[in-house]
Amino acid sequence: MGKSCLIRLCMGLAPTGSRVTGSVRLDGTELLSLNSAAWQPLRGRRMGWMTQGVATALEPTERIASQMTAVLRHLRGWETEQSLALAFSVNDARELLSRRWGELSGGQQRLVLASLWLSVAPDLLFADEPSAGLDADRSAGLAAAIREACATSGLTVLVVSHNWTFARAVADRCLLLREGMVEEIVPDTASDLPPPYEHGFPGRRRTDPAGARFEQALPAR
Repeated sequence: MGKSCLIRLCMGLAPTGSRVTGSVRLDGTELLSLNSAAWQPLRGRRMGWMTQGVATALEPTERIASQMTAVLRHLRGWETEQSLALAFSVNDARELLSRRWGELSGGQQRLVLASLWLSVAPDLLFADEPSAGLDADRSAGLAAAIREACATSGLTVLVVSHNWTFARAVADRCLLLREGMVEEIVPDTASDLPPPYEHGFPGRRRTDPAGARFEQALPAR
């Protein structure tokens, strides 16, 4: 089972006709048994999903600020674009609000969506490959924004990624999965991956120059 498929299951979005077993709980509530009506107050307000594919997340020809304002008005009750700009925690994303979605690169789209979800601040946010397509400086800025949001708003972010360096920078602990199953739990103090995983994760510190640049740009905890 793939990582994105696991997130879909946790969000109650399993493909039609699929057979799901096990348990997924949020504050003691069993999510796998919920019907569509019971999911409505949870998705967006209490649980969010920053998907790996961002190209079709918004209308391509409408200004980003107006679309973001509509989302935050619905989920948080905010009324103005000024409050939206102030809420955005990733500086590069704030500078893109006057643009249209179709004008942005994939990395810029990812920054905008990440900052939107950090502004919404649901109880639990799944972030699927949040650093994909970002250079070291922007990736470090996003990691710092995630840490700040978790510290100030009570948000919990579950990062799902192949980028070990980024995951270790934002996580209190890391779970190593193979074929959808947890094989090991690694504390955030671990500087590198234990065998046999190290050759399967491209972001490990010893051999990845981009990972080294990321760590230099990352503010200290």
